[in-house]
Amino acid sequence: MKYTKFQDLSLKEKKEVLEWRNHPEIRKWMVDKKLNINNEIIKLGDIGVITIKHFKEYVYLGIFKNPLKHGVGGKIMEFALKYIFEVLKKRKIIIYVQENNIRAIHLYEKFCFEKVDSYKNIVKMRKYDTFFNK
Repeated sequence: MKYTKFQDLSLKEKKEVLEWRNHPEIRKWMVDKKLNINNEIIKLGDIGVITIKHFKEYVYLGIFKNPLKHGVGGKIMEFALKYIFEVLKKRKIIIYVQENNIRAIHLYEKFCFEKVDSYKNIVKMRKYDTFFNK
């Protein structure tokens, strides 16, 4: 899959990422309401974006799709997992998701994320690299 890091995008592409992120159907599900350009941000062609906040032993992962695309969550997750586990060599991913975002929770569970905690309306989920011992 063709991907481009945020800093390498043209101004037009950066605006496109922000338009996707701020689209009402996407923004309503966001736990973090602002796009933090200090995180690693990767645009996946015309289907979506992953954001990664790095920590020593794990990463926080955020994903969002192009609001005009449907059925692309699996492709975004496949890329994110491969990139994080194989390229970044991280062994644990943490995701925060609104508890009423059932579609996202099902997607994460399909990719073997497990629920580990919740606070107010936010669910914390995690996934370990399958070759890593918890």
